[in-house]
Amino acid sequence: MRVLVMASDRVRQALADVAGPEISFAHVTTVEMLKRVLQSEAWTVLALDPTLLRDEELESVAALGREATYSLLLCAPFSRASARCAVIAARHAVADVFFTDVDSEPQLLALKLRALRPHSACGLLLHSVSQQVGALPPAMLSAIMRLFGALPLPSTVSEIISVPRTPRRTLDRQLHSAGFRSAKVLLEAVRVTWAWDSLRSQETRSISHVAFRCGYSSAHELWVHTRRLLARPPSLLARTAPSVTVLAPLVAHVILDAAR
Repeated sequence: MRVLVMASDRVRQALADVAGPEISFAHVTTVEMLKRVLQSEAWTVLALDPTLLRDEELESVAALGREATYSLLLCAPFSRASARCAVIAARHAVADVFFTDVDSEPQLLALKLRALRPHSACGLLLHSVSQQVGALPPAMLSAIMRLFGALPLPSTVSEIISVPRTPRRTLDRQLHSAGFRSAKVLLEAVRVTWAWDSLRSQETRSISHVAFRCGYSSAHELWVHTRRLLARPPSLLARTAPSVTVLAPLVAHVILDAAR
């Protein structure tokens, strides 16, 4: 697994800390170097801090990823700026997100790296709803993007924006205006994609552990959600690579006009 990195020293160190013997890294510091190396060598993953690039540079780099064989992992401290940049990239390519300062557990970054092959469920869902996320007000956009890039997930919809706490009706109104069915449906969808990625990445394949880590009350609740939202039990998802086809019912469930 070859990982090309354009990010801070902190991110590079975090990646190195979770790397096994099968992972090698290279680092670039400029957009010109990044594009040249991407086009001249084969890579498994591009780990990129999207805030280091201007919007047009980010769009062009993401567009390269759409035609290439490498996966895109966006790594940055959580902020409105990094959330906005992540949405820009996700509109041009399938991209997963890891917010480096929200969850300090190295296992989460290792999970993200493993889930990228070939694409993560979180990344495919984000790509599918990026237009709707991009239409949200800045505070709401940041809160929704945090769901994709950090654990723990909120237990309830009211916790999506907790400081200052935003009324449920405001959350639903803003999300509905952007094209989502509701805050509850979106939170359910993000939670089940986290579970899918975790199931695929777990060496032990412990469904109970995945359920707890992703905020489900029990393995049975996870089973109910995966059957209802993805038409597959957790044991099958653990052996299923995420794809646009498998994810289609979930996207249709989340977006107002996805089934039209």
